Amino acid sequence: MAVYSQQNLDTIYGNPKSVREKVEFLNENKQNYVFMRGDGDYGHATVFAPKGIKSRFYLYWYNYHWVFYVNYYKEFLENGLPKNETWYNKDGSFERGYKYTYDENNNLIEEKEFYYNNEFWLTKFHYNNFNKPIAMSYYFSGEPNDFVHWYFIRNKNNKIIETRIIDEEGDRPSIVYDLNHQGYVVKKSRKYIPNLRDLENKKLNFLDSLNTLHEYGYDKRGNKILELNYFEEEGSVYSKKTYKYNELNKLITYKVFFRPSDSTKFRITNYRYNENGLKVFQEKRSSVDKSFYSSQETFYNKSGFIVKSILLENNNTTTIAFKYKFDKKGNWIKITKIVNDEPLYVWSRKIKYY
Repeated sequence: MAVYSQQNLDTIYGNPKSVREKVEFLNENKQNYVFMRGDGDYGHATVFAPKGIKSRFYLYWYNYHWVFYVNYYKEFLENGLPKNETWYNKDGSFERGYKYTYDENNNLIEEKEFYYNNEFWLTKFHYNNFNKPIAMSYYFSGEPNDFVHWYFIRNKNNKIIETRIIDEEGDRPSIVYDLNHQGYVVKKSRKYIPNLRDLENKKLNFLDSLNTLHEYGYDKRGNKILELNYFEEEGSVYSKKTYKYNELNKLITYKVFFRPSDSTKFRITNYRYNENGLKVFQEKRSSVDKSFYSSQETFYNKSGFIVKSILLENNNTTTIAFKYKFDKKGNWIKITKIVNDEPLYVWSRKIKYY
């Protein structure tokens, strides 16, 4: 469960024209984290998506003694929307690129992800009169006859109540959302729709069915306080999570139960915040294994940037310090990560403005 401590590190004040962002390693023996042998520079990423890559990088930069990798160049339109971006590997070679197109309402209507061999994925988006997405489609240039269409069915309040998916083979299962009076999802189910082509070929032998995937509970302020995850075929709960918040709606307790039916066996994470709402302490414990314990204490400067973290895990303490450099517009352009007094990583941004 990720609880972020400070402001959005992606923020660029002013009117940026482009940004060149990457991480560099000061010790050749201490590189980015690799989960499995054979993983590329960006680790074990089964789906390469810029938002996911950067989110994971931010999380590990401040909360662990190692890092993930990030290296890209991004251009912006004068209104601040992304125009295109190019991602690179450690050796400087091209990894992949993205080009974005918008309508007159600044809605993203086309995203093109392209590779070194000129093949690409093309995703198109469609909106209703309220600028809410109602359809999405994508296909791969290497197999132009293969496609997927997504349709978002909305209620009178413009909330999505069903997502229907159709590909070149016909209907896939759709996802149905049950909402409460606040408009929050309380149940997520999978609706199976028999494919007429498959029925004719006698490949399927079932009728329409609706299987529960997840259930959620909320407090009066709209905070999620319960999550139940289901085995789809059995219809039984395999995972239970609970959440508790303070008066400022900040998460203060997160529990994961090992057996949903047993409330005495769980792993718990507690959080504390300062007067500015920034996380200053978190700890993890287990009701089953009393020896399991980890904690993180976080310190900030006057501007709300993290300057030090003290990590405790398996009776080992790691101290991580951060040094910043800013440009004239107040944007950070260099962050040095120092682990146990050894500078190991430099995260930099070169920003050009209109």
